[in-house]
This record gives sequence, structure tokens and C-alpha cells, in this order.
Amino acid sequence: MATSINVRLSDELEEKLKSTVEEVKKKTPLGAEVNNSTIVRGALEDFIKKIENEEKGIKTVSYNFSELENEEKELEVLRDLLKDMSNALGDVKNSDKGTAKYLLSMVLSQIQLHYLQEKTKFL
Repeated sequence: MATSINVRLSDELEEKLKSTVEEVKKKTPLGAEVNNSTIVRGALEDFIKKIENEEKGIKTVSYNFSELENEEKELEVLRDLLKDMSNALGDVKNSDKGTAKYLLSMVLSQIQLHYLQEKTKFL
């Protein structure tokens, strides 16, 4: 059963919603309906999923590499660090516990990216 919800938006948020609707319309195949309700419904679904993931202890880490002061040098350091982490865990493909090692390496990579993100906030 569907429920109708009335939402009050600030002028600024209303403008963002309008521009988002227009952008999505440009990228959406012909025949697909895109309107305010579609965008708000999608945002609500994303918000609920984010809350559910946080309750499960799942966190998504993102990193804006354009914030790095010397991007080329920092990326090289990051590549070396991730390579060292991978080497420390051993060869994932040749291990009978490869899946666990792979997942651990992914978690460690995300932790390192989170650390770098926090570190660059204050530069």
C-alpha cells in the first residue's frame, strides 16, 4: 500500500531538487518517468539503507583525491602502502584461505583510505 507524504523544502533544497530532476531526465532513457517524487523516494530509500548499514556496522569510506596537496606523490605512497599490505597478506589466489585474505585486504584498504581522509581534513 502506498502512502502519500507532504514535504516542506527550503528554497535552496527545492532548487537542488529541480536541478537534480532535470539532470536525471537527461540521463534517463525515453519513456522512464522522472519527477520530484521519483527523486525524493530514491533519496529516502538511500537514507534508510545507509541507516540499516550503520546499524549492521557497515561503513562506506570515500576519499576525494583532489584534496591531496601533491597528488602524484601521495598516490604513489598510497599505491606502495596498498602493495605492502597485499604482500603482507600473501598471495590471495594461491591460498586455500584466499577469500578471507582478500576480504581482509579490502577492509584494510578501506581503513587506510579513511585514515588518509581524516588526516587531510586538517591540511
